[in-house]
Amino acid sequence: MKALIPFALSAALLAAAPSPAPVLGSQDFATRSQALDARIARDSGEHRFAAGQELMLRTQLDRARHANGANDPMAPAMLDVIDRQLAAVDFLLSRPENGGAIVVHVGDDVAVAMNDGNTYAARVSDVKKLALHVGVMFIRGTQGIYRAKAPGTVGISVTPGGAGTAASFTVVILPAQPQAK
Repeated sequence: MKALIPFALSAALLAAAPSPAPVLGSQDFATRSQALDARIARDSGEHRFAAGQELMLRTQLDRARHANGANDPMAPAMLDVIDRQLAAVDFLLSRPENGGAIVVHVGDDVAVAMNDGNTYAARVSDVKKLALHVGVMFIRGTQGIYRAKAPGTVGISVTPGGAGTAASFTVVILPAQPQAK
């Protein structure tokens, strides 16, 4: 039960955040769907999910694909919901998390990847608590990978250099988790 507390807190914070309008950027539904499928597989392989969570996410992804096949205009928003749920466990912030919050622990890495082809400038409100992870190479579409250094609440804002829409995220950093013996 104790292990689910950060997950439940993350879910509550993300659920409380206003849902932005679905934005696909340069990725179509099929590309986003495949990327989310790969993310679910990766997170599952890294044992990041609570019991039953992988099945729930895969079911949601199947329903989103079915909705897209039926030309349901809500299908892209369904992918946004899945993306927000994955961000709570893998700490990858992207357009669907705009305006939302995630909970991490000291020592965790947080990635910001808008993945829409635009160039962004990222700004962290407190670099003593959330610092750029030095020595990590970014792939195209990634604005930064940051290491949680100290407990607190930190804002991240990304501003496009040209076309595109600005985004902001809140990262709540908890003390480091005790190491399992």
